[in-house]
Amino acid sequence: MRYTYPIQTDAATTGGHQVLNEKLRAIENQMLHSPPAALRAAKSMLGEHELRNAPLYKARLFRLIGSCQLKLDRYDEAQRSLQQSERLLLRGGGLRSTTCSERCRSQLTMAEVFANRGLYQDALHYFSKAAQCAQQCKDRVLFTNVQQGKASVLATLGRYDAALLELGEAYQEAVRLEADSLVEEAGNLVGAVLCSQGRVYLQQGRLHQALAALSEGARKAGRDTSLDADIKAELAVVYERSGSPLQSIALFEQALHLYQRSGDRLRESRLRLKLSESYLRRKEADLAEPHIESCLRHFREIGAKTYEAESLKLRSAVYSQARQWKQALAHAKAALNLFEQSGDERNALRCNLQIADTFRQSRDLDSARSCLQDVLTQSVAIHDNEGECMARFGLGSIYREVGKTDNALALLSEAEELARNSQLRDLQSDIHYELYLTHNARSSADSSQQAILHLEEHASLQRSMLNSNTIKETYRLEQGLSQYTADTKLRTLQNTLDRIEKENSSLSSRLDDQRKSLSALAKSIINYCQTAPPEVARDLTELLSEFDLSKLAEVKEKQLSDEVRQRNSDFFARLYARCSRLTDTELLIAAFVREKFTTRTIATEFNVSERTVEKHREHIRKKLEFRTGQTFANFFATL
Repeated sequence: MRYTYPIQTDAATTGGHQVLNEKLRAIENQMLHSPPAALRAAKSMLGEHELRNAPLYKARLFRLIGSCQLKLDRYDEAQRSLQQSERLLLRGGGLRSTTCSERCRSQLTMAEVFANRGLYQDALHYFSKAAQCAQQCKDRVLFTNVQQGKASVLATLGRYDAALLELGEAYQEAVRLEADSLVEEAGNLVGAVLCSQGRVYLQQGRLHQALAALSEGARKAGRDTSLDADIKAELAVVYERSGSPLQSIALFEQALHLYQRSGDRLRESRLRLKLSESYLRRKEADLAEPHIESCLRHFREIGAKTYEAESLKLRSAVYSQARQWKQALAHAKAALNLFEQSGDERNALRCNLQIADTFRQSRDLDSARSCLQDVLTQSVAIHDNEGECMARFGLGSIYREVGKTDNALALLSEAEELARNSQLRDLQSDIHYELYLTHNARSSADSSQQAILHLEEHASLQRSMLNSNTIKETYRLEQGLSQYTADTKLRTLQNTLDRIEKENSSLSSRLDDQRKSLSALAKSIINYCQTAPPEVARDLTELLSEFDLSKLAEVKEKQLSDEVRQRNSDFFARLYARCSRLTDTELLIAAFVREKFTTRTIATEFNVSERTVEKHREHIRKKLEFRTGQTFANFFATL
């Protein structure tokens, strides 16, 4: 985060006080370009005689020492220096408004120390104290800086609405300051607030709003080289995520040139890290590697452990893309060790997520699952919603890969709800796509419908965010969605038809069995009547005539034969012309075979055995002179 720290002086600005002011300004300017050199100069100044009777200036010096130590990631030392500054200010030394203003700056720097260590609740506490001091001394510039810092922490915690509310108030205050003073510093302050707003929108995946805020911030920034470079760097990320890599690279190069011109090596190296991340997202590890090596050397020179850990993490990603898993894990674990040493719990969690992803890519799914479960436990303990969401997402993906779709759906559904509540739109889009894959793997009608819904939601989010090579990606998703929807409907219809056909086949088989039983019963009764007493035979004959059982087979055969004869009249003519020796029964059986009736069905319809039907088929083959291996279907096709 970027703050504006104007140096204020006591009423006595002559003599020794004038010299001290000049020295403090020189240290503050040197801190922007070389924190180690500024730290050495500030410590050497502590023993000067002029500071013995100037507790306010000594407090300012301790605050500058703490700021330098903060930039070098020496958080414990920075905290002690800032506490010493606070004690000196409480003892007085100068005008009340000046003391209050300096206390505000010390508390603001202390809040940044806690924010960098991942202790966000402590950071918010100090931001609140700094805001009270800024209001008490009526310093609107400081108050705006406090709101910017507080918004940054709230955005990190996923409380984007609250962050934007703070930034809205900061923007209004900065605009009023600009209208009142009409100085360039106020315009720069407005630009800095808009840059922070753009960064928050970018974290949410709202690229349209981010682009608008950053463009307006660039217009307001004036001639502030560092702020202009910050805005160009954020705009480069926006264009990179919206599928415009050429514009993104051009903006990154412009920002690098501005940092090099201002001599700010620290910000230049931090920008190289962002550029490396951009290259890695596009799978261009060979372009990212030189920037990462340059950053690593610089951060080791100045002793910036957190940024060194970030560089090691990116180097691990380079090895992962090269499929060198051992080196990737070694560098990721080295980065994790540095994050843990500096007390940065949030970045330590992100590093553990990268380690789990490396295990997963190397197909060590057990280690990946164990690592993700640890991340899930830790993120819940420290209330890191984004880390918890990413851990559940990773576990759900692993369970889908091993075929445990129920467990995968449970975890992914929880992750999607958490991403929606935390407004993590990028992650929410990825989760919807993973849910689509999981439902698609279940191969049921209900799951197919759910898969379509999740794919539609994924496409909608991609389209609204202009994310992942916007037009091509969205077009591909919509085409895939249309094809998948059509295939799913066709598959559902085919399954329905197969089910109906199976039910009809079963029903036909049962009816055939009943007809056969009734026909056999009729024959048995007729045979019994021939030997039965006349009275019994008369009663049975009347019963047979009432139910018409004696004519059942004959009537059924006649009705079906008429239907087949009617449908195949032309076929009978062609077949009879081919061989006039075919009997009526053989012609009819040939028609049944042509309509793909089974031997069993034909036997049932004619009330004969299946063996008799086979003999008829053999007679037809011989009379029609079938070739060796020729089937009825092949013969009828040439007829």
